[in-house]
Amino acid sequence: MASDFVFWAGTVPTHVAQLSGLEGFDDDFEINQGISHAHDFPDGAHFNMDPDYPKDTLLADQLCNISSFTLVSSRVRELLAKQSPASVELLQTQVFDHKKRNIGVPYHIVHPVGTIPCLNREACNIIEEDEFRIEEMEQLVIEPERIPKDRLIFRIENLARYVCVRRELAQAIDKAGFTGIRWVEPEELNGCSIPSDLSSLPPRD
Repeated sequence: MASDFVFWAGTVPTHVAQLSGLEGFDDDFEINQGISHAHDFPDGAHFNMDPDYPKDTLLADQLCNISSFTLVSSRVRELLAKQSPASVELLQTQVFDHKKRNIGVPYHIVHPVGTIPCLNREACNIIEEDEFRIEEMEQLVIEPERIPKDRLIFRIENLARYVCVRRELAQAIDKAGFTGIRWVEPEELNGCSIPSDLSSLPPRD
C-alpha cells in the first residue's frame, strides 16, 4: 500500500541550469532546520549558476542547488499559495547567470517551518543518528495520525533537511506539468545511508 506521503526532490533536465549555494544570507543552514525566516530573509539573497556547468542555462520549474533547498518557479509558488498549506514560508530569491547577470525572474525556497515528531522510531530501527539527525535506518515508518491535517508540506523531526509532501498535493503538482520535480517514496530510504540531498538518489526504475 502506497504511503500518504512522498519526499520532494529534484531532477536536472538536459541543459537546465544547476546552481551553487545560496548567497547573501548567513543563516541559510537554519532553513534546513525548519527555523522561520520570513521576517528577516534579505532581498539580496540569490543563487549563481554553477560554473562547473557553463553550457547549462535553461530554466525549469525547480532548480537543483548545492544548498539542497527546494527552489521553485513563481508558477509553482502560485499553485502552492492556492493550496494554503499551514506553516510554510515561500522565500523569494534571485538567480544570476554565468555572467553574474540577474535572470530577471524570481525563484522561491519552499520552507516548511518547524518539525513534526511523526516517526515510529521503534519500527524504523534507527542504526545511526546524532543529536540533530538520523543518518541511517532500517526502514522509514511514518505515523500519519501524528501529522495535523492542514500540514500539506512539512519537515520530520530528525529528518528536517527533507521536505515531505502529502501525496494528493504531489499529484496536483504533477498534473500541472511542472519541470524539474520528482518525488522520492519513503521506502527508497530503507536500509541506506540517508543522503544530504534526495536529488542525489538514483531515479526509480
